[in-house]
Amino acid sequence: MEVPQVVLTNDMYDAIDKSDALVICTEWQEFQSPDFSKLKGMMNNHVIFDGRNIFSQSQMMDLGFNYYSVGRPTVVNCDSHSRAK
Repeated sequence: MEVPQVVLTNDMYDAIDKSDALVICTEWQEFQSPDFSKLKGMMNNHVIFDGRNIFSQSQMMDLGFNYYSVGRPTVVNCDSHSRAK
């Protein structure tokens, strides 16, 4: 079945290009240590929704992401760059 609004890719960086947010729904090893600098350069907004709590809050704060995880406080970076205003 084809869904015109959904684009499938084989590369996680192709999937994040020009995105407004990253949503983590898996604990797969390949997604646990991305190149965060590369992600920030590709994303419209530096926002991560982590449904599996695979990243540490302090790491996300240090990297400048706005980070939403399950059952933990939200990390909001006031200095987080946003290309889409």
